[in-house]
Order: sequence, then structure tokens, then C-alpha cells
Amino acid sequence: MNKRADITVTILVIGVFMVCTIALISFFQTNVKIGNSFVGLDLMEKMNSDIEVSTSVQRLNLKNQPKVKTEGSLYYLEAEKKIKKGVWGFRKEKIVFYLRYTFKQKPF
Repeated sequence: MNKRADITVTILVIGVFMVCTIALISFFQTNVKIGNSFVGLDLMEKMNSDIEVSTSVQRLNLKNQPKVKTEGSLYYLEAEKKIKKGVWGFRKEKIVFYLRYTFKQKPF
């Protein structure tokens, strides 16, 4: 039995295991980043349809009107996308995408 060979083989196996673990972690992080990069597309589509509905609601007499909020003399629509980030019981909500459309005058 050669003890020097056993040590080098053990170090080689541990090194290969570490490299594979780091590669898997980096692939997982990349997948999470790509998944969150298109988070605002559905909100923008919904906001565009709400803007169209709110500007034409008086002409069409629609029942399902989007909620137009007021702030002083401004009228606006807003939407936001939140995700929960953190580990187990220490999760916080974080806003990842926010839209606000301001009308110059009351839309309907």
C-alpha cells in the first residue's frame, strides 16, 4: 500500500466534487436570473389593455372598468409584481417590476 498515492487520489476526488458542485450552483443561479428577467411583460400587456379600456370606457359603457386612482389632480393606473425572497422563515416581499401610467385628465 502506497500512502502517498491514496492522499493524491483523495485530493483529486475532493477537487472534482468541488468543481462539479460549483458548476451546479452557478447553473442554478443563472436559471433563476433568466426566469426573473421577463417578469414585467405580462404587467405591461395588462396595463396597455387597462389604458385602452379606461380611455374608451365612456364611449362603450363597459361594466368592468379598471381602478383609476387619484392623487391630487392626477389620475393614474398602477401595477406591480412582487416576489418573496429569502430563506425559510426570513422571507421578504420585494418589488421586481412597477408600472405607473398617469392621465392628464380624468379618463372617463
